[in-house]
Parts: sequence; structure tokens; C-alpha cells
Amino acid sequence: MPGKALLVASSYYGPIYPDGKNTGVHFSELLTPYEVFRQAGLDVDITSEKGTCHFDDNSVDESKLPEHVKNVLHDKSHEFWTAIKNMKRAADVDYSEYNIYFVAGGHAALFDLPGAIDLQAIAAQIYKNGGVIAAVCHGPCILPFISDLTRNNASSIVEGRNVTAFNKAGEESMNMLDIMQKKNLETMNDAFRKAGAKFIDPASPNDDFVQSDSRVVTGVNPQSAASTAKAALQALKA
Repeated sequence: MPGKALLVASSYYGPIYPDGKNTGVHFSELLTPYEVFRQAGLDVDITSEKGTCHFDDNSVDESKLPEHVKNVLHDKSHEFWTAIKNMKRAADVDYSEYNIYFVAGGHAALFDLPGAIDLQAIAAQIYKNGGVIAAVCHGPCILPFISDLTRNNASSIVEGRNVTAFNKAGEESMNMLDIMQKKNLETMNDAFRKAGAKFIDPASPNDDFVQSDSRVVTGVNPQSAASTAKAALQALKA
């Protein structure tokens, strides 16, 4: 398959969880699409607004990691770590090189991606050029702020389209709603409702669940990362 994939990470790292742990980009939500796209024969680059990222504390808790993910976490010779080392600052990215743009999650995304104007501009151009915009878990929080340059009114690419993400029920199950409210962070349900999107809730926040609509592909959680990446590949072929 021709072209390249651009993986997008949050640059934020700071405390949010009830136990005091920090949020950052979710490790497997960055690793899994990287591996799916590489297996499909695509070259993959990683970017963030600042050109840096730090992994969510919970996402690198070894007691919760599958063996393969744990192995990559410790194997600094793995090509994934080379891609991390060579991460690009968004302002330095040439959007014309990419036909898939995939945003990883982690609650960190809620802090910086809605205001990440360079990342948003890259996505708008990739979409205008016929590329696929995909995101998983909290990564979709950037989508309402990406202009659809294929429409005359330059509305968001999610307006009128089916989307999903880590939803309010999921935040409630993690005891995050009060914390998010104190930090003025919107739930995905509210953010997409304001953007005019059709938010589709999974039956359970833990389901592997994906929506694909007009080259906009979204998934609910880490369990959905591989399915979201594979759906992005299918949307590119369509």
C-alpha cells in the first residue's frame, strides 16, 4: 500500500488519576497502530505538537500489560523506539507525505490536543487530499477541531458523521468524572455533541468497538486500537 502513516501523540504529562498517577500518551495505543501499519507495509512517523511525549503511568504498569507489549516496552532496540527517538514536532511535518493520520489516546490528549493548531492543520490537509483520519480512546478529542476543507463552510470533519471514543460511562467506571469537571475537561460525548457529530456509544466501555464514516475512523479504548488501525487501512482502500 503506498504512502505513509503519521501517528499523533499528546505532549502533555501530569497528574490526573485518583491515585495521583500521571497521564501521558497511552503506550499500547501508540505501539499497536504502529505495528499494524508496519505489517501492512507502510512507513510510519510519530509526531506531537511539541515533538515530545511521555507515556501514561497506567499504560506502562507491567502488571496490566500483555507479554508482547511488555517485551517492546523493555526492548529499546525495537524499531518502535527508533520512531519515538525520531519523533517530529508538528510544525516540521510535511503533510503531503501521509495518507493516514492516527491519534493515540490517554487522558493527556484532553489537555493539549484541542488546542494543538499545528496538528489540526496537518490533519485537515491530509483529509482534503483524500487521506484517512483515525483516533482511538481519548485521541478523538482533536477531531472536532479539524476543519473539513472539502466542505465550503469548513466545518469540522466530524459534523454529521458517526463517531465513537472513550465515553462518559467509561469515565464514570474509572471515577474520573469529578476530576475532569474540576479540570474543565469535557467528556467525549459532550465534545462531539457540540461539534454536530453522531456519537455512538459501545454496549460496554471495555468493548472492542469502532466506527468508520467518510474516512473518519474512531475507536473506544486500548482494546480497540488494532481494530481502529485496521479499519483505517480499509477506509484508505475504499
